[in-house]
Amino acid sequence: MEKIKAGLIGCGRMGAFTSEKVRKNAPSFWFPLSHYDALMSHPSICEIAVSDEDKDNLGRMGAEYDLKNRYLSPLEMLQDFKPDLLTIATRTNGRALLIKQGIESGVRALHIEKPLCNSMKELSLLEGLIKNPNIYATYGTIRRFLPVYQNAVKIAKSGEYGKLKEIKISFGSAMLFWTHPHAIDLMLYAASGSKVIGVQAFLAGVSEGLYKANILSDPLVISATVYFESGLTGCITQSLGSDMTLTCEDAEISVRGDGHVTDIYKAQAGKTYPVRRPLAIDNGDVTFGGTFLAIDELIGCLRGDKDRINSNADNKKDILLGQRVIFAMVQSHIENSRIIDLEEIDPQMKIEAITNGKFA
Repeated sequence: MEKIKAGLIGCGRMGAFTSEKVRKNAPSFWFPLSHYDALMSHPSICEIAVSDEDKDNLGRMGAEYDLKNRYLSPLEMLQDFKPDLLTIATRTNGRALLIKQGIESGVRALHIEKPLCNSMKELSLLEGLIKNPNIYATYGTIRRFLPVYQNAVKIAKSGEYGKLKEIKISFGSAMLFWTHPHAIDLMLYAASGSKVIGVQAFLAGVSEGLYKANILSDPLVISATVYFESGLTGCITQSLGSDMTLTCEDAEISVRGDGHVTDIYKAQAGKTYPVRRPLAIDNGDVTFGGTFLAIDELIGCLRGDKDRINSNADNKKDILLGQRVIFAMVQSHIENSRIIDLEEIDPQMKIEAITNGKFA
């Protein structure tokens, strides 16, 4: 495959127009962040088409990027333009159908914003599609592609500081669908395939719909714990910052503020208490980071790179497992925060995740 045609569905903030707040504050290795910026940056992408039901968004794409291939209908874009690679940056409602339509139209590589879907019924459908070894998928939880997180996990699992015992993720006071797919994916990435044996959560702002497992709101996560077969635990807290802390037997390795700060908390010889000090962790090539790295994995898969294909197989498992963990957290909450096995989720579970009249 010489050059690759790419299609984008959804031309909003994550699709094409990264917010100015993020541009000003995020570390440089988070960019290019929007799907369109990442696609434009990749030398293997020869042509891009976009689709959005909002005419204003399409008009802005034409004005700012002089883009000719613009469609109001995603299905028309898929059928007419026939992309090799598809990115989906819509809100969650309806996303499962778009994934299905993309794969059925012949797309083999997809980068999908989080969360994956709204219901267990949709997840069951997507599991059948995404598990296909000839389909490649990456997810909007892109921290696993950023070298600073990869290298922090390598340090924590090197054995130098003993066994990795706990993964703590802190994104402040945040909602389950809107924010915590990031937390869950980081846990699964650091756990490196260890089986999830239990999920426990306490939520707030849970608004029930027609039945108990139909949740209209996007709940606030007060606390949540994922238990792994290896003995590792993953914890979501309401602590400040966008932080990941990896607790080993003899030290804690932290990536703070989305990678602005990296440090180690460790006892020093002759001292009673641990001391926190800076720890240099490689941030990688700042020229092409962010969503570009996820797109690059997909392109490697399309070109038959066996290492990328093997890596993506693990990534796909975590995408599907992460969505199941989200539903398990809600199941735990509605059962008085009981520890839930992943097979105990109500098959009728559906999370609308509506905030201020908008889907997550």
